[in-house]
Order: sequence, then structure tokens, then C-alpha cells
Amino acid sequence: MAVHYDPEETELKSAEKFVSFRDKDVLEIGCGEGRFTSKYFERTKSTIAIDSDPDAIRKAESSSKVSPSYLNHGRIRFQEGDAEELEFQSESFDVVIFSWSLCCLGDPLKSLREAHRVLRSQCKILDLMPDAVPSFETATIQKIGGKDAIYQGGLTGFRALVDSVQEGLFVPFDEQRVTFHTYFDNMADFIGWLPSKLGPFTQ
Repeated sequence: MAVHYDPEETELKSAEKFVSFRDKDVLEIGCGEGRFTSKYFERTKSTIAIDSDPDAIRKAESSSKVSPSYLNHGRIRFQEGDAEELEFQSESFDVVIFSWSLCCLGDPLKSLREAHRVLRSQCKILDLMPDAVPSFETATIQKIGGKDAIYQGGLTGFRALVDSVQEGLFVPFDEQRVTFHTYFDNMADFIGWLPSKLGPFTQ
């Protein structure tokens, strides 16, 4: 199935308005198969991308989007990891990215505390996550697909961010809602993709 996520790189361009990857030590939490990692890692000094799914890590390592020379020279490393108990030393990174993952973690506030611990002073987290409340059009499709139009995981992640500010871990910098496009080579690919995102259709 051929699915093309955000070929215009709208997500990356929006992220770079708020955080620079250039010559930074970056930790990405919830990298999956390296979809977002592959877009920015060449700019960094070093990138460590973790995920709790070993199959996703293997796919990320074998992806044609990541040059073997970067892997061999340690510029980028994919590994299994637990966001709630990061194995890295304190003050190890300039940027921590939650790559569509904060909303899926068992204890997102604990994970934010860990992110704060491994960040160097005056450095940033970048949280990418789906809107808790989608557009009307998307909500309609979700309802047809048997899904709640309110994304509960997004609400949980949002509340954890608010709690992290209340704890004094982070100072909010800015927020931006971004729409990026997903393309399909044919209608069959689109129909095949829908259940994975919306749940099985009932009619």
C-alpha cells in the first residue's frame, strides 16, 4: 500500500519555527518507523530515536530514508526505550521531541518529568500530537468509521502538558495547529488505510 505522508514537509517547517535542530543533540520519543526522524536528523549533531515497539525500530533502521553511513558513524541511533524511565544521563540533550507519542503513553506526566531531567538548561521540548477536537469534516468521517470524534488520548496529553507547566518543569513557548496532507496512489490504498486510522466501517 502506497501512502505518502506530508510530502510538502509542512510538519517539519512548522516545527522549525519554534525549535532549531541544527547541530543539536536530539532525543525523539516515540519515533515509530522513523517517519519524522528521517526529515530532520541530518541537521543534528546527534539523534537518538526511541520507541517501545521493537518491530518499529527494526523498520526504522532498515529504512531507505536513513543513510547507513549515519547509522554506522553514530550520528543517529534507533533503540527500544521507555519514555517513563529514560536510560540517559541528566542534561544530555538540547531538544526532546514527543513524536505523536505523548498522547499514547501510560503516564504522560511522568514522561514529561523524564524529558525535563534529560534536557540541558534553557533547552526545549517539541510536542507533536493530533488535535483532541478535529475539524467537522474529520469528525464526520470518524463517526462514520465508528470512532469518537473527541480524541481522548489527545486530551490526556494536553492535560499532562498543563500539569507540567504548573509543576514548573516547562514554560509554554508557543502552539500552532497545522494541517498536512496524506496522499494515496489509488482509491484501494485509501480504503485500506481508513480502518487503521478510523476503525472498521459498519456500513
